[in-house]
Order: sequence, then C-alpha cells, then structure tokens
Amino acid sequence: MLQLNVSSTTNSSAVYPDATASLGTTQVLLEFTQSYDFSTKGNVIANLINTPSATNPWLVFQVSGSTLPTASGQYDVNIWQFTQAATLLT
Repeated sequence: MLQLNVSSTTNSSAVYPDATASLGTTQVLLEFTQSYDFSTKGNVIANLINTPSATNPWLVFQVSGSTLPTASGQYDVNIWQFTQAATLLT
C-alpha cells in the first residue's frame, strides 16, 4: 500500500517486489486501487530513479501527481515491467 498525494508535482515511492525486474528496466506500468472505495486507475507509466539488479531488487520510482487517481490517499498498487512493446491494460 502506498500513500499518494495528487497535489504534489512528483510522488516518489520505493517497493520491494516479489520478482526481480529485468536488467535495464527503466519504467514500470502501474495500476492503483483505492483502499476506501476500491476504484481503480490503470495505465500509469512511472520512471525508475534507480537501477534494479539481483542484489538490489528495490524499485524506486517517480510519478507525476497529474497522472495519479483523482483522490489523494492510500492505494494498493499492481506493478508490471513496462516496455514500449507492452500492451497497456484497460
């Protein structure tokens, strides 16, 4: 669960994933689910600000407040590795 602030220009978050991202991953695809009313917002692309590896799997990413769901609050987040060839979720 992540705390997001829509009014912030940039939100930074760090997560420890269940699976290690592929070497060279620079972006992730996010889907947010609000913990209050279970509304969702998908297809949000976030830029990694670190370089994940087998010895350091943390994903540290930044996402613009303007791309977040409309309400600030706590969200469950699904994260996928993003490539230009990936098909965005609907």
